[in-house]
Amino acid sequence: MEQLVVEALYNLLIQNKLLADFFALIYYSSYFIPIICLYFFRDEKLKKFLLVLMISALIGVGLKFSVNRARPYVELNLIPLVEKENDPSFPSLHSVIYFSVALFLDRKSLLFYIFLIALPLTLIFLAVHYPSDILASLVIVSSIYYLITKKIKL
Repeated sequence: MEQLVVEALYNLLIQNKLLADFFALIYYSSYFIPIICLYFFRDEKLKKFLLVLMISALIGVGLKFSVNRARPYVELNLIPLVEKENDPSFPSLHSVIYFSVALFLDRKSLLFYIFLIALPLTLIFLAVHYPSDILASLVIVSSIYYLITKKIKL
């Protein structure tokens, strides 16, 4: 089922060069998001954000190489729309970044929904992740966020 979803979204994307280029830009720019957050998040919020991001990323890297799931474009024999090493797919470390940022944003802001929904969807459209890769990242980040913000005193 997941393969059908990824393949359908990928096929939609390859029919529109402008949209494909836009999604690729979003994909590559995600590495700069934590650096930008250093400017906007201050003091206690910054400390918690960095902890959530780092712990979630460490868990994600551990799972990525334990599960060793192939990327959708590899399994479905699709032409990659972004340059990507053929490393494992599960979970999505890009989504770890997106969700870490989203959980520290105002829930009423447009940026919250962009980071929570729009950015992770680009990863499925680009066929670099399955929906379950994204969902696993959300579970990891949400769990760590809960522990850091609700259970642990810093």
